[in-house]
Amino acid sequence: WGAGTVFPAGYSAPNKPCPIDGGRRYLVKGQSDLEETFKCIATVGASGYGLLGQALTAAMQSNINDPGGCNNGFLRKDALLMVTFIATVGDYGSEGTPAEWAQAVIDTKGDEKSVVMFNISGGGPECKPYDRVCLMAAMFTYHHLVHVEEPDYGPGFVEAASLVETACAG
Repeated sequence: WGAGTVFPAGYSAPNKPCPIDGGRRYLVKGQSDLEETFKCIATVGASGYGLLGQALTAAMQSNINDPGGCNNGFLRKDALLMVTFIATVGDYGSEGTPAEWAQAVIDTKGDEKSVVMFNISGGGPECKPYDRVCLMAAMFTYHHLVHVEEPDYGPGFVEAASLVETACAG
């Protein structure tokens, strides 16, 4: 729970290891073959889709981010955090509320303006009342929402990346 997926397995997943540079479970600037690597780690299949809020909360825990943890180096005090959700179905099973998930991120980062949320789901560009992940993402100053049926997510990623630049400038 919460650790980056390096071997997406199961129904509709690539069922192969994803080649992330440096043996990390997350991408950093300079990742070789970024497009293919992102495609590999983002194609996680159809399992666990209803637990995104709980997975995000787990990713904020110190036991996996501190030295010796499987995500060591992922959360850094001197770096912005960009969270990207891609889901065709909303979160129906996570414990907690969107506000509690957002607070877990804010508590970990120390400032909500050091976080950029990018959500591709059935909700964007306007959150539906039942789309809890979209509602959580929209709680952050720097967020971008895209509908999952957009024919090209590229412009959405460009917009989210521009929010990273804006947040860094602040």
